[in-house]
Amino acid sequence: DDFKLKWNSDEIEVGNVRELREFKDKLVGLKD
Repeated sequence: DDFKLKWNSDEIEVGNVRELREFKDKLVGLKD
């Protein structure tokens, strides 16, 4: 839930973009 709250807020920083990218990679890995 903390992850969702972080992205729902307008406090998205450059560092968080990398976290989101890694999160997407994990989702892709789960699909395969």
